[in-house]
Amino acid sequence: MKTIGFLLTVVLFLCLSQVNAQDNVQGMIREGILMANALTERNIELLRAEFDVLKAGDNTRSSYRFLYAGQTYAIQAFGDMAIKDVDVVLYTSSGGNWVEVARDNTSASTATVSVAPEVTALYRIDVIAYSFNPGFSYGNYGLFVASRTNGTSKLISDVMLNSLAHLDNMDDSGYSLVRAEFDIVNETTLTTKSMWRNLLGGVTYYALAYGGSGIQDISLCIYRREGSDWILQDKQDPLEPIAVALTTPLDDGFYRFDVGASFKEGYSGDIYGLFLFLKQ
Repeated sequence: MKTIGFLLTVVLFLCLSQVNAQDNVQGMIREGILMANALTERNIELLRAEFDVLKAGDNTRSSYRFLYAGQTYAIQAFGDMAIKDVDVVLYTSSGGNWVEVARDNTSASTATVSVAPEVTALYRIDVIAYSFNPGFSYGNYGLFVASRTNGTSKLISDVMLNSLAHLDNMDDSGYSLVRAEFDIVNETTLTTKSMWRNLLGGVTYYALAYGGSGIQDISLCIYRREGSDWILQDKQDPLEPIAVALTTPLDDGFYRFDVGASFKEGYSGDIYGLFLFLKQ
Protein backbone atom coordinates (compact mmCIF):
# COMPACT_ATOMS: atom_id res chain seq x y z
CA MET A 1 0.00 0.00 0.00
CA LYS A 2 1.37 3.41 -0.96
CA THR A 3 2.10 5.70 1.97
CA ILE A 4 0.19 8.91 2.54
CA GLY A 5 3.44 10.85 2.09
CA PHE A 6 3.93 9.28 -1.34
CA LEU A 7 0.35 10.04 -2.41
CA LEU A 8 0.63 13.63 -1.21
CA THR A 9 3.81 14.03 -3.26
CA VAL A 10 2.07 12.69 -6.37
CA VAL A 11 -0.87 15.06 -5.91
CA LEU A 12 1.51 17.98 -5.39
CA PHE A 13 3.43 17.16 -8.57
CA LEU A 14 0.28 16.85 -10.67
CA CYS A 15 -1.30 20.06 -9.36
CA LEU A 16 1.79 22.26 -9.47
CA SER A 17 3.18 21.07 -12.80
CA GLN A 18 1.59 24.06 -14.56
CA VAL A 19 2.98 26.72 -12.21
CA ASN A 20 5.65 28.59 -14.17
CA ALA A 21 5.97 31.98 -12.51
CA GLN A 22 6.37 33.55 -9.10
CA ASP A 23 2.96 33.36 -7.44
CA ASN A 24 1.35 35.50 -4.75
CA VAL A 25 -0.43 34.18 -1.66
CA GLN A 26 -3.82 34.26 -3.40
CA GLY A 27 -2.38 32.31 -6.30
CA MET A 28 -1.01 29.73 -3.88
CA ILE A 29 -4.50 29.38 -2.37
CA ARG A 30 -5.90 28.67 -5.83
CA GLU A 31 -3.27 25.96 -6.28
CA GLY A 32 -4.17 24.67 -2.81
CA ILE A 33 -7.83 24.29 -3.81
CA LEU A 34 -6.83 22.05 -6.71
CA MET A 35 -4.67 19.98 -4.39
CA ALA A 36 -7.39 19.69 -1.72
CA ASN A 37 -9.89 18.45 -4.29
CA ALA A 38 -7.37 15.91 -5.58
CA LEU A 39 -6.73 14.69 -2.02
CA THR A 40 -10.47 14.17 -1.48
CA GLU A 41 -10.58 11.91 -4.55
CA ARG A 42 -7.83 9.79 -2.96
CA ASN A 43 -9.53 9.52 0.46
CA ILE A 44 -6.93 11.73 2.12
CA GLU A 45 -8.17 14.24 4.67
CA LEU A 46 -6.65 17.71 4.61
CA LEU A 47 -6.45 18.93 8.21
CA ARG A 48 -4.60 22.20 7.78
CA ALA A 49 -3.48 24.48 4.95
CA GLU A 50 -1.39 27.62 5.29
CA PHE A 51 0.18 30.05 2.83
CA ASP A 52 2.72 32.77 3.55
CA VAL A 53 5.74 34.72 2.32
CA LEU A 54 9.38 33.84 3.01
CA LYS A 55 12.30 36.11 2.23
CA ALA A 56 16.02 36.45 2.80
CA GLY A 57 16.57 37.41 6.43
CA ASP A 58 13.07 36.21 7.39
CA ASN A 59 13.08 32.74 5.89
CA THR A 60 11.31 30.65 8.55
CA ARG A 61 7.66 30.30 9.57
CA SER A 62 6.46 28.20 12.51
CA SER A 63 3.00 26.80 13.15
CA TYR A 64 1.71 24.64 15.99
CA ARG A 65 -0.80 21.80 16.01
CA PHE A 66 -1.85 18.86 18.12
CA LEU A 67 -1.24 15.54 16.39
CA TYR A 68 -3.08 12.51 17.72
CA ALA A 69 -2.05 8.98 18.63
CA GLY A 70 -3.32 6.34 16.23
CA GLN A 71 -3.09 8.59 13.14
CA THR A 72 -0.42 8.80 10.48
CA TYR A 73 0.25 12.32 9.21
CA ALA A 74 1.99 13.66 6.15
CA ILE A 75 3.25 17.25 6.27
CA GLN A 76 4.31 18.85 3.03
CA ALA A 77 5.60 22.29 2.07
CA PHE A 78 5.87 23.59 -1.47
CA GLY A 79 7.31 26.82 -2.82
CA ASP A 80 6.55 28.94 -5.86
CA MET A 81 9.06 29.35 -8.65
CA ALA A 82 11.08 31.85 -6.61
CA ILE A 83 12.00 29.29 -3.94
CA LYS A 84 14.76 26.92 -4.97
CA ASP A 85 14.97 24.85 -1.78
CA VAL A 86 12.33 24.57 0.97
CA ASP A 87 12.78 22.44 4.09
CA VAL A 88 10.36 21.15 6.75
CA VAL A 89 11.33 20.35 10.35
CA LEU A 90 8.89 18.78 12.81
CA TYR A 91 9.30 19.12 16.59
CA THR A 92 7.34 17.81 19.56
CA SER A 93 7.02 19.47 22.95
CA SER A 94 8.79 17.54 25.72
CA GLY A 95 9.60 18.86 29.19
CA GLY A 96 9.31 22.46 28.09
CA ASN A 97 11.67 21.96 25.15
CA TRP A 98 11.18 21.36 21.43
CA VAL A 99 12.65 18.03 20.34
CA GLU A 100 13.18 17.30 16.66
CA VAL A 101 11.09 14.39 15.36
CA ALA A 102 11.56 14.49 11.59
CA ARG A 103 13.27 16.61 8.96
CA ASP A 104 13.25 16.90 5.18
CA ASN A 105 16.15 19.05 4.09
CA THR A 106 16.57 17.70 0.57
CA SER A 107 17.50 20.26 -2.07
CA ALA A 108 14.11 20.74 -3.74
CA SER A 109 11.19 23.18 -3.83
CA THR A 110 9.04 20.63 -1.99
CA ALA A 111 9.60 18.88 1.32
CA THR A 112 7.64 16.10 3.07
CA VAL A 113 7.81 14.47 6.49
CA SER A 114 5.57 11.77 7.97
CA VAL A 115 4.85 10.92 11.59
CA ALA A 116 2.68 8.42 13.47
CA PRO A 117 2.54 9.72 17.08
CA GLU A 118 2.49 7.14 19.87
CA VAL A 119 0.90 9.72 22.18
CA THR A 120 -1.18 12.82 21.49
CA ALA A 121 1.01 15.92 21.79
CA LEU A 122 1.60 19.47 20.57
CA TYR A 123 3.92 19.70 17.56
CA ARG A 124 5.75 22.60 15.93
CA ILE A 125 6.19 22.71 12.16
CA ASP A 126 8.98 24.89 10.75
CA VAL A 127 8.99 25.79 7.06
CA ILE A 128 12.35 27.17 5.91
CA ALA A 129 13.27 28.73 2.57
CA TYR A 130 16.87 27.54 2.46
CA SER A 131 17.62 29.24 -0.86
CA PHE A 132 16.01 31.21 -3.67
CA ASN A 133 16.44 30.98 -7.41
CA PRO A 134 18.69 33.59 -9.09
CA GLY A 135 17.04 37.00 -9.27
CA PHE A 136 14.68 36.37 -6.32
CA SER A 137 15.00 37.37 -2.67
CA TYR A 138 11.52 36.27 -1.55
CA GLY A 139 8.87 33.74 -2.45
CA ASN A 140 5.60 32.20 -1.31
CA TYR A 141 4.98 28.77 0.13
CA GLY A 142 2.08 26.47 0.96
CA LEU A 143 1.93 23.91 3.77
CA PHE A 144 -0.46 20.96 4.06
CA VAL A 145 -1.07 18.66 7.01
CA ALA A 146 -3.00 15.56 5.93
CA SER A 147 -4.09 12.18 7.23
CA ARG A 148 -5.66 9.11 5.65
CA THR A 149 -9.15 9.56 7.04
CA ASN A 150 -12.32 10.84 5.46
CA GLY A 151 -14.54 13.88 5.68
CA THR A 152 -12.69 17.20 5.84
CA SER A 153 -10.72 17.86 2.63
CA LYS A 154 -13.78 18.98 0.71
CA LEU A 155 -14.86 21.24 3.57
CA ILE A 156 -11.47 22.95 3.68
CA SER A 157 -11.39 23.38 -0.08
CA ASP A 158 -14.89 24.91 0.05
CA VAL A 159 -13.80 27.46 2.68
CA MET A 160 -10.67 28.20 0.64
CA LEU A 161 -12.81 28.75 -2.46
CA ASN A 162 -15.28 30.98 -0.60
CA SER A 163 -12.40 33.07 0.74
CA LEU A 164 -11.40 34.26 -2.72
CA ALA A 165 -14.29 36.74 -2.87
CA HIS A 166 -13.13 38.32 0.43
CA LEU A 167 -9.57 38.47 -0.88
CA ASP A 168 -10.55 40.17 -4.14
CA ASN A 169 -12.44 42.83 -2.14
CA MET A 170 -9.35 43.47 -0.02
CA ASP A 171 -7.21 43.90 -3.13
CA ASP A 172 -9.52 46.72 -4.19
CA SER A 173 -9.10 48.44 -0.80
CA GLY A 174 -5.31 48.67 -1.03
CA TYR A 175 -4.34 45.74 1.23
CA SER A 176 -2.03 42.91 0.16
CA LEU A 177 -2.49 39.38 1.53
CA VAL A 178 0.65 38.12 3.29
CA ARG A 179 -0.69 35.05 5.10
CA ALA A 180 -3.70 32.74 5.03
CA GLU A 181 -4.46 29.60 7.01
CA PHE A 182 -7.32 27.13 7.19
CA ASP A 183 -7.79 24.70 10.06
CA ILE A 184 -10.35 22.96 12.26
CA VAL A 185 -11.80 24.09 15.58
CA ASN A 186 -14.02 21.81 17.63
CA GLU A 187 -15.43 21.33 21.11
CA THR A 188 -13.59 18.10 21.89
CA THR A 189 -10.04 19.41 21.35
CA LEU A 190 -9.57 23.15 20.83
CA THR A 191 -12.13 25.92 20.40
CA THR A 192 -9.26 28.42 20.05
CA LYS A 193 -6.40 28.29 17.55
CA SER A 194 -3.37 30.58 17.43
CA MET A 195 -1.14 31.98 14.69
CA TRP A 196 2.28 33.50 15.40
CA ARG A 197 4.10 35.92 13.12
CA ASN A 198 6.70 38.67 13.05
CA LEU A 199 5.20 42.05 12.09
CA LEU A 200 6.99 45.15 10.83
CA GLY A 201 6.91 48.43 12.71
CA GLY A 202 5.08 51.37 11.17
CA VAL A 203 2.91 49.14 8.98
CA THR A 204 -0.84 48.66 9.35
CA TYR A 205 -2.06 45.05 9.38
CA TYR A 206 -5.64 43.91 8.92
CA ALA A 207 -6.62 40.49 10.21
CA LEU A 208 -9.83 38.76 9.14
CA ALA A 209 -11.20 35.51 10.55
CA TYR A 210 -14.35 33.75 9.43
CA GLY A 211 -15.95 30.39 10.01
CA GLY A 212 -17.73 27.70 8.07
CA SER A 213 -21.48 27.15 8.15
CA GLY A 214 -21.39 25.41 11.56
CA ILE A 215 -19.76 28.32 13.41
CA GLN A 216 -22.14 30.63 15.26
CA ASP A 217 -19.64 33.18 16.57
CA ILE A 218 -15.97 33.76 15.84
CA SER A 219 -13.64 35.99 17.87
CA LEU A 220 -10.22 37.42 17.05
CA CYS A 221 -7.57 38.71 19.47
CA ILE A 222 -4.14 40.17 18.65
CA TYR A 223 -1.31 39.99 21.20
CA ARG A 224 2.26 41.34 21.15
CA ARG A 225 5.03 39.51 22.97
CA GLU A 226 6.85 41.60 25.57
CA GLY A 227 9.49 39.45 27.24
CA SER A 228 7.60 36.40 28.52
CA ASP A 229 4.21 38.15 28.49
CA TRP A 230 1.58 38.54 25.78
CA ILE A 231 0.03 42.03 25.73
CA LEU A 232 -3.43 42.37 24.21
CA GLN A 233 -3.49 44.82 21.27
CA ASP A 234 -7.02 44.35 19.92
CA LYS A 235 -10.01 42.12 20.67
CA GLN A 236 -13.03 41.64 18.44
CA ASP A 237 -15.99 39.42 19.29
CA PRO A 238 -18.87 40.65 17.12
CA LEU A 239 -21.18 37.67 17.84
CA GLU A 240 -21.05 36.80 14.14
CA PRO A 241 -19.16 34.17 12.11
CA ILE A 242 -16.70 36.82 10.90
CA ALA A 243 -14.34 39.13 12.81
CA VAL A 244 -11.78 41.75 11.81
CA ALA A 245 -9.00 43.43 13.79
CA LEU A 246 -6.33 46.04 13.06
CA THR A 247 -2.88 46.69 14.47
CA THR A 248 -0.07 49.13 13.57
CA PRO A 249 3.10 48.14 15.46
CA LEU A 250 5.37 51.01 16.50
CA ASP A 251 8.38 48.79 15.85
CA ASP A 252 9.15 45.26 14.68
CA GLY A 253 7.75 42.58 16.98
CA PHE A 254 6.39 39.08 17.43
CA TYR A 255 2.61 38.77 17.48
CA ARG A 256 -0.01 36.12 18.22
CA PHE A 257 -3.46 35.97 16.65
CA ASP A 258 -6.07 33.90 18.52
CA VAL A 259 -9.20 32.68 16.75
CA GLY A 260 -12.02 31.41 18.96
CA ALA A 261 -15.32 29.83 17.97
CA SER A 262 -18.70 28.75 19.28
CA PHE A 263 -20.96 26.49 17.26
CA LYS A 264 -24.52 26.32 16.02
CA GLU A 265 -26.89 23.74 17.43
CA GLY A 266 -26.08 20.34 16.00
CA TYR A 267 -22.43 21.20 15.31
CA SER A 268 -19.39 20.40 17.45
CA GLY A 269 -16.75 21.78 15.09
CA ASP A 270 -16.03 23.32 11.71
CA ILE A 271 -13.40 24.96 9.50
CA TYR A 272 -12.13 28.52 9.94
CA GLY A 273 -10.03 30.78 7.75
CA LEU A 274 -7.61 33.41 9.07
CA PHE A 275 -6.10 36.06 6.79
CA LEU A 276 -3.45 38.69 7.42
CA PHE A 277 -3.20 41.71 5.11
CA LEU A 278 -0.60 44.45 4.92
CA LYS A 279 -1.51 48.02 3.98
CA GLN A 280 0.19 48.79 0.69
